[in-house]
Amino acid sequence: MAEYAEEEFGRIVPSEFGGDADMQDDIETPENHYVSAREGNSTNSSQEAYSDVTGYCASSQPMPSIETPNHNNASPRYIIAIDFGTTYSSVAFIRLDHDTLPENIRAEFVECIDRYPNMPPVTDANLLAKSTTVPTELLYDILESKTTPAARSSTDSSDVETGSTISLDEFWATSSTVSLEEEMDASIDVATNFEGGPRRKPAAWGWGVYSKLLKPDSTSEWCHLTNFKLRLDPDGGRSAALLRESVAVTKPLKGLDTEEIIATYLENLLRHTKSKLASAYGFHEHSTVEFVLSVPAAWDWRAGEIMQKALASAVRSSGIIKLEDNQSLDLFLVAEPEAALAYVLDNDRRASQMVRDESLLIIDAGGGTADFTACTLTRTNPPRYKEAVRPDGVSNGSCFLNRRFRDLLSSRFENATIVDNGVPLESIIEAKVIEFETLKRNIDVLDQGLTFEVYVPGLQNDMVESRSRPNYMFIKRSDLYRYVFSDSLHDVAGMMKDQLNAAREKGVNVQTVVLIGGFGQSPSLYKHLKKVLNRERNLLGREIELLRPELVESAVARGAVLRALRKQDGPERISRWSYGLLLNLPYDENNAYHRRSHTWRDPADGRICIKDTIHWVVDRDTLLDARHEIPVHEATHVFKVDEPRLLCEEKLYVSGLKHASGFKATHSANRGSKLAGTIRADMTELRDKNIIQPKSTKNDQGRVFTYYEIVFDLYIIIEGRKLRFEARSRQQQNRVAASGEFCIAAGFEFGTA
Repeated sequence: MAEYAEEEFGRIVPSEFGGDADMQDDIETPENHYVSAREGNSTNSSQEAYSDVTGYCASSQPMPSIETPNHNNASPRYIIAIDFGTTYSSVAFIRLDHDTLPENIRAEFVECIDRYPNMPPVTDANLLAKSTTVPTELLYDILESKTTPAARSSTDSSDVETGSTISLDEFWATSSTVSLEEEMDASIDVATNFEGGPRRKPAAWGWGVYSKLLKPDSTSEWCHLTNFKLRLDPDGGRSAALLRESVAVTKPLKGLDTEEIIATYLENLLRHTKSKLASAYGFHEHSTVEFVLSVPAAWDWRAGEIMQKALASAVRSSGIIKLEDNQSLDLFLVAEPEAALAYVLDNDRRASQMVRDESLLIIDAGGGTADFTACTLTRTNPPRYKEAVRPDGVSNGSCFLNRRFRDLLSSRFENATIVDNGVPLESIIEAKVIEFETLKRNIDVLDQGLTFEVYVPGLQNDMVESRSRPNYMFIKRSDLYRYVFSDSLHDVAGMMKDQLNAAREKGVNVQTVVLIGGFGQSPSLYKHLKKVLNRERNLLGREIELLRPELVESAVARGAVLRALRKQDGPERISRWSYGLLLNLPYDENNAYHRRSHTWRDPADGRICIKDTIHWVVDRDTLLDARHEIPVHEATHVFKVDEPRLLCEEKLYVSGLKHASGFKATHSANRGSKLAGTIRADMTELRDKNIIQPKSTKNDQGRVFTYYEIVFDLYIIIEGRKLRFEARSRQQQNRVAASGEFCIAAGFEFGTA
């Protein structure tokens, strides 16, 4: 369910299997006394091994531990953490030499990628030092897209799904309102594959988007993508307006799905990261890297899976490192509040004095939303917490300041006289909003001495505001507060009070409020929350302290690195996914399900089978060891004696639900399952070297069949956040004939080692 090829998601059942009449069957657990995977004629004879985005392939030798890095111990390794934000993103990293002890790494040792391409000129040295964030935005040229073939047509056969496999949108659409669901279904398809073709290239990303928008271009029609992270929010209600807008903007870019959008953005982010690390830190494509993604605590495994797949694709396409064919991504997922806590407790003097059972409220004030997590420390070194009240949030972050500032400018310019300077009014306003984007983080609307002017060449001094001068529009502090900042400040403060009240009602004594996030660096927000907190008291009647750590805008990314260094004492290794294998079962006339199902006669040995059933070997909610090896069962493949090549394949399925074994993949009992990948092995040499001999059998009709038989023992090995799927040949002293490696980080609770 991680980085696998999506063309494998929707299996097309051959016509001889019949339709999906059994989809509506009542769910009964088949009596399964004998399990055998049987492939008669391979339909993929042109390939010896199948390799998709995870990079798994047939292997003739046992593989090393999948958690043991394959590198020179003297070489440095890197941890690269990505805070993929709604409006801004950041990348933190650390280089670890072979003699570096992770427990000795402090917050000040963690660095951030900076100086992103096309950053606007900044004269404030302090602001330049904080240039560690980049807009989470993409810009596409619609006219160019109309003349460039989409990465894959929505009618491609890889998108055709049987009743058993559903898109992620369909699977979690119940979390959205009906109208919003309909809009998303009409404009995007999360399950659409883009691995098989060229990814549509944007005209700009990050700060480059603003540069493009400021330049008049009559030959382009821009499609400006923002807030696409919100498409993964399982509770899209609070951000419905932003989400609806994000979806609507994408409609002209037909075939462009959420996963591709995110992967494209991450690809550009990683390319810049690679150039910075290579220039100063000895980084190269063969460096050993652990990637870390910070994700909202409210996200479910479905959203985590999309991010995992998008990152895996971006790692390969960016070339930041070279993943071998049998190597999957080394990925760690951590919840954003936990990453923030790791940074704050290590970096802030007051926070570092917190003790076990102390409670605090974390406010991650970002561009789109402000997320609130009230928690109680269960330990401080390494820091771990439990939620004290239900997390909540408001959708009124700093991006809404831009929208309201644009509205304010539009209303003020209605009565303005601008001597023709060759620039359309709309472009003037857009340019001023972009300038405001870089200035707003230092604006203090509670400062009575604040003055704010907007420079517009050609603007005359006949404005209503008497303090305006030629080429300048003066905006009063009170207007900035009332028309731009007020709603966001009051919404964040109101939710803070609600969370503190909820904590008091549950007997939780919150002593500290920690403010982080891009909007968190705003002096206006900080002072407003401080003012509100001065009137609040905790459960013991004491004042509640407001903390804002240094480098607040990159606190989550930096903390994600620290959390990755200290994985011990994290969540139990409880699987959020089920894992199963695709098998052909011998027909059992005593099995009611078999009697109702379409059967298939194997042309190699003449036996009647129920084809393509799933045998679930690991159920969701299973507690797994750090290394969990599961000997599954014997798998048998039979071939006609005149078959040119003996090609065997095994298929691994995953699901976020529990399922009974023995039902066809198309049965409703397996609804929600997906094909994770396929391993293939060419066993022709067993015949050519006379290691195996033909067998003969007589079927139920008295006909004699002669065939070759290949027998495997199948194993699933889950170690850390990776899964290896092996087929060991009995006829070759248990040699690993085929294996596949998968990243399954999203298959655990965030923060699981």
